[in-house]
Amino acid sequence: MTAKFRSTLLRMYLAVAALVACALPVSAQTASSYLIGPRDLVDIQVFQQPSLSAQARVQSDQSVFLPVIGNVTIGGMDEPSAARAIASALETGGVVRDAAVTVRVIEFASQRISVLGYVGSPGSYILDRPSTISDLLAKAGGATPDAGDKLVFTDRPVGAGKVERVELNIQDLLGGADASIDRPVSDGDTIFVPRAPVFYIYGEVRSPGTFRVEPGLTVEQALATAGGATELGKSNKIKRRDTQTGKLVSAELTDIVKGGDVFFLPQSLF
Repeated sequence: MTAKFRSTLLRMYLAVAALVACALPVSAQTASSYLIGPRDLVDIQVFQQPSLSAQARVQSDQSVFLPVIGNVTIGGMDEPSAARAIASALETGGVVRDAAVTVRVIEFASQRISVLGYVGSPGSYILDRPSTISDLLAKAGGATPDAGDKLVFTDRPVGAGKVERVELNIQDLLGGADASIDRPVSDGDTIFVPRAPVFYIYGEVRSPGTFRVEPGLTVEQALATAGGATELGKSNKIKRRDTQTGKLVSAELTDIVKGGDVFFLPQSLF
């Protein structure tokens, strides 16, 4: 085989590989910017060398074991960079001249993020592509009706030696008004959506129970949320449980309701 003919074949091989990549699902197409890590399964193809082509699991030391050349480090690289690293190892080891190699991640397992709290499907999710907080929130089914207005994002940058906790408004995040708050996520990060703050009200109200605390909610509005006072109750007699002493004290109708507040409307005969 002449060098010119071999060069032509190489170009054809790489062109076909590019066309195949375009035909792959979106998750596979976007994998080129995904950084390979331990436990990922990769498919390695060496042009005109079927005995050297293989599927291999990335080991804890970020390497894959390949016949003839042994371990090659590809962890922390994207697919094209991993292909170049393997091609270089084949050439340096004298196994193949002008090696043409393609690498494709076929099983993503190295990067996980937890989405917890009041979301549709809380749990651990594998990152198979570059993703943001809103991407993972959507993957987990979004916030439930009982969720609060904010979420807590815990960022654990690899090798940074520090953990950052950020509180974000969910509507601002999903609204897209400020794209900078929709931060990228990486392995080990956590998204937590807490329950919305609630208040409790019982006694002489028409619908006693637990209710969501909306921003700026007043005691008078809270009473209306519970259906208002019965014939035996009077709004201006409402009491709030003191969090320090546990005793019931008088509350003003203009007071602002806080999460965890407990209200009681006693009978009033006069």
